[in-house]
Amino acid sequence: MDNAFEWIAEGNPLCTESTYPYTSGAGLTGTCKKACNGEVSLTSHKDVPSGDEDALRAAVAKQPVSVAIEADKSAFQLYQSGVIDSASCGKELDHGVLVVGYGTDTATGKDYWKIKNSWGGTWGEEGFVRVVQGKNMCGISSQASYPKGVHMAAPTPPTPPGPPPKTTTHYGDPKAGCLSDEIEVQVQGLGGDFCSSACSLFKPCPTDVPSSVTAKPMCALKEAGTLKEYCALVCAPAEDVVDGQIRDQKKADGACGASASCKMAGAGVGICTYDD
Repeated sequence: MDNAFEWIAEGNPLCTESTYPYTSGAGLTGTCKKACNGEVSLTSHKDVPSGDEDALRAAVAKQPVSVAIEADKSAFQLYQSGVIDSASCGKELDHGVLVVGYGTDTATGKDYWKIKNSWGGTWGEEGFVRVVQGKNMCGISSQASYPKGVHMAAPTPPTPPGPPPKTTTHYGDPKAGCLSDEIEVQVQGLGGDFCSSACSLFKPCPTDVPSSVTAKPMCALKEAGTLKEYCALVCAPAEDVVDGQIRDQKKADGACGASASCKMAGAGVGICTYDD
């Protein structure tokens, strides 16, 4: 037990049952995780004097105590209920368990230790076993210890989000970068932006569009002053606009793909823009 406590205190906090549940003891096939976000740590531990069951009782009165026992004998392996009081249990330590309490058995009058095992609720008394006090039964008082300074470890800071995937088609999100023949365009009075290339009667708009986009590339925008024209993804053509409003907003948004939405432009059509 000491080695485990020392390892935790060296900066290796433990996962909780809720984040890393134990399953094998219930008869299920457990799968070990390679790592987890540890939440509980400690500063040190204290050993209970070996063989001193009075000291063990004093420690258990304050908190559960980790102990080592011999668990390979039939007296322990086949335990179902009652208080184990048999020298055949042995004292060759080979198993770690937790002493959680003590009391007196009403049927026999024997003082006992109550131990939480790790073999599931179908073993023993719903996963627990009681052994007699005063005899170092199964080696219970030979190697007992408990943690000190238990505390919640500082949470691991979340991994910052990575950069957006690099743009590979026209009409992408400017945050991921525009292609070499595009510029970032933001239409006055319209939320969001998008990558756009220049177009003209003799220079049609590129037809490659981002994944899942069904909006049509069109030479739909004209820059005031220069009258230079630019491409846009038209998600609501004029026939889908009524009184300056997009007839079916959900359908129009869907045409822009997962990351953009359809907004009315001054040209009387809806175009796709990426929201901030």
